[in-house]
Amino acid sequence: MTAAAPGLRGRVENAARWLCVAAAFSVPLPAAWISITTALFLLFWIASADYVARLRIIAGQPIAALSLTLFVWMGISVAWSPAPLRPSADDWWHYRELLLIPLMLSVITQAEWRWRVFAGFFAGFCVALLTSYLRWFKVIPDMGGVGLYAGFGGHTGFSILLAFIVCACLWLWQARPAQRALWATVGALSLFNLFFVNTGRTGQFVFLFLVPVIAHKRFGFKGIAIGAVAAALLSVGVYYASNTVRTRIDTSVSDVQQFRGGNTGTNDGVRMEFWRNSLTLIKQHPVFGGGTGSFRPEYRALAESQKLDGIHITPNPHNEYLLVWSQTGLVGLALLLALWGVQWRRAATLDPTVRYLSYALLVTMIVGDCFNSFILDNLEGHFYALLTVALAAGWPEAQGRSE
Repeated sequence: MTAAAPGLRGRVENAARWLCVAAAFSVPLPAAWISITTALFLLFWIASADYVARLRIIAGQPIAALSLTLFVWMGISVAWSPAPLRPSADDWWHYRELLLIPLMLSVITQAEWRWRVFAGFFAGFCVALLTSYLRWFKVIPDMGGVGLYAGFGGHTGFSILLAFIVCACLWLWQARPAQRALWATVGALSLFNLFFVNTGRTGQFVFLFLVPVIAHKRFGFKGIAIGAVAAALLSVGVYYASNTVRTRIDTSVSDVQQFRGGNTGTNDGVRMEFWRNSLTLIKQHPVFGGGTGSFRPEYRALAESQKLDGIHITPNPHNEYLLVWSQTGLVGLALLLALWGVQWRRAATLDPTVRYLSYALLVTMIVGDCFNSFILDNLEGHFYALLTVALAAGWPEAQGRSE
């Protein structure tokens, strides 16, 4: 059914598409907005009732199919979780973004809607970016959240949006020259915010891995080496130029040194302790995992056996790979990696702009998930889901590899 399909069903389906755009707009904004827009999308998706056609689209779209399979596997693994059913089901629902991907891809099937979803996200980001600067200049008061000046959410989530948008603006500058003033302004403000305003280390670190991706588009495979050198020089430069970056790096170095000396009570020290103990849990059930919802009670029991408490007890290890492996085993981890692998291979068949936007999204997730549990988190998880919808719509459409 097309966007212009007649009758009530067509109007409901079109409304579901616009709700995808609204959800993308809401990603960088207050968390309640994304909850409302995605809930409304689910209602309209159900109301459109064209289930056979939708399931056919999902089955023929490997990204949608893998995302749905991973979500279902997480649901199945609730069955052997030692946690009570309600908290286990709640943990499963925290991965609802994996369900949104196939459902949204089943209605976002045309190129114009793909760009509307992306434009919605970009517009929402611009609102968050403006808010960040208004807070920085003390025009409006701090609104809470983790980290200063981080738009509407935490500094980690906002930092990865900043890193991604810098890359997006570089490529859109070439692809859509009519709006070059917009891309240049938003890109420059995002880059400055990333290193001189925002305090999120994850986005800063991710951006260093995105620099070789930027260079690869311009110089091909030799660009990866050029980009690596450029990233190294950039990291040295911002260390000395930005007090924000320098303070965070010095603190991290101190935390690592203390951890090696046996003190795990620092911010990065407890994180490394989380990783070490998570590997201990994984060894107990490596293939099928402990079940969705199992990490919290199993980690608490392990920590208490080590006479740890307070900040040493965590509901997640701040590492997506360890969390997925711990709860859903090698099966769940393999599905996650397969999902990203299919996205990467599919991106290679698309036009350069969509291709490199897809690469930037995946590099952001792959690198960032080493230090966070992005899909579990609200802002970061919906960022991944809505950008996946925007960039993966239209499978198996391939628009060539020409530069």
